Amino acid sequence: MTLYATTTARKSRYSRGPEALDRVGALIKEKMQRDPRSRLEYLAHELLHEISGQLYALRKEAGLTQQELADKIDVPQSFIARLENPYTTNKHPSLPTLAKVAAALGRKLVVRFEV
Repeated sequence: MTLYATTTARKSRYSRGPEALDRVGALIKEKMQRDPRSRLEYLAHELLHEISGQLYALRKEAGLTQQELADKIDVPQSFIARLENPYTTNKHPSLPTLAKVAAALGRKLVVRFEV
């Protein structure tokens, strides 16, 4: 959730401007430096968010609906929706699942470790 979400009709109660985002970012950074578990949780969430965005973009690029992709890998449409939205579940997709989705999209799943 972004704290800078606004609408044209009225500002959301979460609208606090860029300054609030800077403060929140600083608090998160400070907590990650103090607590290794928080850092790992944050990095895992960041990775899940990146994967979700890539899956959505690749599906759109392939010109497929969620239902069409789901049919290709024999899962319900809601499963694809959950993969594309990192906020809907705490479960992380398995590598075999990601490989099936990649293959259905004409792609290859690549996992690598970087320094």
